[in-house]
Amino acid sequence: MKYKVILFSFLLGLLLWACDDSVSNIGMGILPDQDKIGIYTDTIYLDASTVRLDSIYAKTVYGMLGEFYDPTYGNLKSSFLCQFYAPQTETFRDSVLDSKMDSIVLNILYRSYLGDSLAPMQVSVYPVTQPLGGHYYTNISPSDYCDMNTVLGRQGYTARNLNVTDSANIANGYVKKLSIRLPDFLAQKFYEESLKPSPNIYSSLDDFVKFFPGVYVAPSYGTGNIIYVKDTYIGIYYNRRLTTSSSTGTDSIYIKADSTTFNVTQEIIQLNSYQSSHDEKLLQPSEDKTYVKTPAGIFTKITVPIPDIINKMGAKKFTNAKFSLSLFAKDEWEYAIGYPPKVLLINTDSVTTFFENKMIADNKTSYTSSYTSSYTYDFGNISAVIQNAIENAPDKNLELLVIPVSTQTSGTTDYTTSHFLYPSGATFKKDKEHLRLAIVATDMDVNQLKSQSIAK
Repeated sequence: MKYKVILFSFLLGLLLWACDDSVSNIGMGILPDQDKIGIYTDTIYLDASTVRLDSIYAKTVYGMLGEFYDPTYGNLKSSFLCQFYAPQTETFRDSVLDSKMDSIVLNILYRSYLGDSLAPMQVSVYPVTQPLGGHYYTNISPSDYCDMNTVLGRQGYTARNLNVTDSANIANGYVKKLSIRLPDFLAQKFYEESLKPSPNIYSSLDDFVKFFPGVYVAPSYGTGNIIYVKDTYIGIYYNRRLTTSSSTGTDSIYIKADSTTFNVTQEIIQLNSYQSSHDEKLLQPSEDKTYVKTPAGIFTKITVPIPDIINKMGAKKFTNAKFSLSLFAKDEWEYAIGYPPKVLLINTDSVTTFFENKMIADNKTSYTSSYTSSYTYDFGNISAVIQNAIENAPDKNLELLVIPVSTQTSGTTDYTTSHFLYPSGATFKKDKEHLRLAIVATDMDVNQLKSQSIAK
């Protein structure tokens, strides 16, 4: 029995690159009749189209801010709403000079950006007036949560800091900061609430969020770049009157500048809003191409004709189905958006559960592939998902989505997956030559394979 299994595996390996356009049965004439296993090869042609999801799941403390236009993939505008985490100890220290706050500033930190670094931009900050629920999908309407008639602050900027040297701007790890001054009365309210006896607004996160529900940060002028937000925080600045004693016992008074920080953290809510336009061209049916565009929710749908496979090959055990996607090279343009670094191939019915639970690809129901310099995404063997479709829904086509993703890793192991939330785009080839699926199957059923494995 060991001999039979080893020989079967050897012959299977030889056949992986020998598929043609017709079903072929490769018998193993050297084996006795009772040990023969039929091996079949074929090429299946798939279909593909461009689809758009209503929204994507985007729970993150990172965001994007700005507006950018790409000649191929259209326009993208990004903004975000966020709450802040209040420190529950030493919110404001003693001895504040004249019990008066100096200023309050919303600070946005970023390391990188997309587009023209010198394009003139403007950001506006609005007050959140309604609780931010846990709806982390990008089809939110910021106006449902905010007072868009009240501007807390407004600031012009360029993505590149013109106040520092060129070498500092491009230095690895250099963090750029966009600061928007908010009304002074707000800082004073924060301080005065801290003077009240406990319990006060700083006693719990819920109490603080009720007092200050957050802000909406949105581009209000200019197009040409998007900054990738690393951190967002509110800084309240003030002076303290302090006393120090010398060795002779003489006291002296001095003034020290100080601040209190309220950060956007994992404990609170940030909602990201993306507005994508000029997408009609991408969504039109095409004979030779499909698209993905992030974070706009525009993906490529692959259709595997399961009923045709069954009619052509019968009920067999599929052992190999090699699948890859080929890309058109991008036009040369200085600010062109990049290819998605990694994409996920997953059943359309599993998308919501997969991302909300931050699952990882298991190479049975979902697969990931990284972009290669040869302009391909190679998914390897996807026979498991095809076999599952044949066994559970033989009368339906299998529909798979190609979705750009980010994965967090520990060492070399992925442990969570999320939508790729930065601007990217890819154009896939969908002619017959590039949407062919080379498959290998046997006439062994699943139980027979299991029994042979046990017999070993």
